[in-house]
Amino acid sequence: MTKLNYNLIKNLFLVEDLKELKSNMLISDIQYSKAVQDFVITKTNTNILVRIGFFLLGLFLLSSLFGILSLFIFAGFTESNESYKAMLFVYAVICYGASEIAYRNNYFAFGFDDSFVMGAHLFTALSFGIYTESVAFGLLVYSLSGIFCVVRYVHTPSVFLTMLGVVSFISYLVLEEKLLNPFLLPILLVLVSVLFLWLYFVFTKKESGYLYQNVLHVVKYSSVLIAYVSINYYTVREVAISFMNLEIKPNSDIPFAILFYVLTFLIPIMIFYWALKTKDRYMLWISVFCFALSVLTIRYYYAVLEPEYALILAGVVLFSIAYILIQKIKNNRKGFTFLPDKSINPMTFDVLKNILLLHQIDTTTTLKQESPMEFGGGGFSGGGSGESY
Repeated sequence: MTKLNYNLIKNLFLVEDLKELKSNMLISDIQYSKAVQDFVITKTNTNILVRIGFFLLGLFLLSSLFGILSLFIFAGFTESNESYKAMLFVYAVICYGASEIAYRNNYFAFGFDDSFVMGAHLFTALSFGIYTESVAFGLLVYSLSGIFCVVRYVHTPSVFLTMLGVVSFISYLVLEEKLLNPFLLPILLVLVSVLFLWLYFVFTKKESGYLYQNVLHVVKYSSVLIAYVSINYYTVREVAISFMNLEIKPNSDIPFAILFYVLTFLIPIMIFYWALKTKDRYMLWISVFCFALSVLTIRYYYAVLEPEYALILAGVVLFSIAYILIQKIKNNRKGFTFLPDKSINPMTFDVLKNILLLHQIDTTTTLKQESPMEFGGGGFSGGGSGESY
């Protein structure tokens, strides 16, 4: 992708931020129109349903093309001939070519370009994995190709798939290749999620972080989910039983069970505190989701109430807490509030300052009016004196 494409994507994000400022009544409609009239942006589908429709259309296009190629070109390949493995390489090249064409024509998050990028990501990993007959190498290529798609095409869905690829690669090495003790896998995955969060904080401070803002948000939320799932009691116990052949007798438990019990509930509480401190709505949803999983984890092994009674009781408690909090903070103007967040992105703030400066400068042309009464020469009513006394 050229620098021009990156600038168009930045313009798209700036227009979206300015539109949010207008909805919050921080700028007027005239200022918004003045700001966006010179912006050239990418061809994007903001409607998620339309984008999904074009994504399915792209998948249909690729599947039709690959079916024709397989029928007429690769029909002579058999399982005894390793040339059939070249099909996946050809498919990957086609997907990369289609992705380049789409992005060079300024298509970004349109729908069918997502299918091209994700197809390139997938077929690259499958081609190398089948050719080398190595699952580990296939997962490694899957992760590397995902990083390439994220950096070059600013493709947000690929970053989540890439993080899954990294986690799968590490898990395969530990569980199947016996690179480490399987009981250390949860701790290792938590360290990986901490590394992802560190990358998030590093890149958000850079100027390029504005271009990859959606990518970085996915990195943050996915890192938190990976950390929680890795340290959840259910995950640790099932990994110990399946891959360490650990037999858990009645009235016994896995090693360090108390630690994993505490972490199963402590991490959602920490996420909840982080969400409140940073006023991050999505992080708040993640904390509630993780807390619900923690409750289900304990109920899976230690059921106290019948499921229907437990669900009714939980619903009553959650509804009561939500109602009380809403009534308490709905009119707040500081701290926790239901009012729209009027925080401004730094780059958007610079654009807003330029708008205000333009509106403060008087750009109208002043017309010089000449009076029909000329001074000098002693004209009307002694308007002036001549050159002689």
